[in-house]
This record gives sequence, structure tokens and C-alpha cells, in this order.
Amino acid sequence: MQPRPRFRTISIINGYARTDETFGRNGRVKRAYIEAEGGYKTAITLKDTREPQRFRIPTSRALWIKFTIAGIYPGTSGSDTCLTWLSVDHEELNN
Repeated sequence: MQPRPRFRTISIINGYARTDETFGRNGRVKRAYIEAEGGYKTAITLKDTREPQRFRIPTSRALWIKFTIAGIYPGTSGSDTCLTWLSVDHEELNN
């Protein structure tokens, strides 16, 4: 059986954050659900910014995490929704 890594923080850079123009053209995540193995579930609200955002969750051990988009900030062209970065910080607790 695989050991379950521990984590407490999820980091996100919203939208297509390459430039202000690409950020505005593409949709961004406004609300999302985060679920993890073991029954953890929460709703988060992201700011409409290119800056990194961190979300703390109770210390958890899980082999999987699910990120579900629940609402968006619409872009000025097209109907896509982008994230530049989404990561779980395993090193924060495992070192």
C-alpha cells in the first residue's frame, strides 16, 4: 500500500497569468470545491488576480485531491477558463 502524503496548503495562480491582456481575455475561477480522500470537502473563493493565492486546509493525508470549478469570472473573449498553477504543498509538513 502506498503511503499517504500529508499536506495542508493548496497554491493557485488564477487565470492565464502570462500578461494582463491574456489574463483579461480568458475566464478565471471564482468559486471551486476542493475534495480529498477521506471525506474532506470545502468551497473556496478565488480573487480575480494574477497573484498567487494559498488556501489552508486541515492537516490531511490523501492519495488524491479533486478540484471542481463552481463559478467563473468571464473573460472578454471566448468561453475558456484557465488556471496557471495549482499545487499541493507536501514539503510544508513532510520535512
